[in-house]
Amino acid sequence: MRTRLSEALAGGVNFAGHYIVAGWGCGTGCISGAIIDARNGDVYWPLPLYALGVWYNGQNYADEPVSYQTNSHLLIITGSPGVKDNEKEKPTGKYYYEWRGNDLRLIKFVPLKSQ
Repeated sequence: MRTRLSEALAGGVNFAGHYIVAGWGCGTGCISGAIIDARNGDVYWPLPLYALGVWYNGQNYADEPVSYQTNSHLLIITGSPGVKDNEKEKPTGKYYYEWRGNDLRLIKFVPLKSQ
């Protein structure tokens, strides 16, 4: 994971003005990630990016399981966001988060069903 963070930092800002979203695989249909502040190198570990389940429509996985833009605080997860160890997995869908106060805050959820 340290290598992926270093590679992401070298790639430059890609989220919310001065942040970098870094991600890596954690198994079939699983992605983990972190958000780096490019100004000072601080790394944030938002729970929704921890071992999130990528949406599967019955034939293929989502093309963009995590989407975001350089000049937007909106981050969208298509699948099932990460949960604490003792929590039940969240339903599959599109989760819309706002990056605020160095954390992701859920603003909308739209359920999705596999075919």
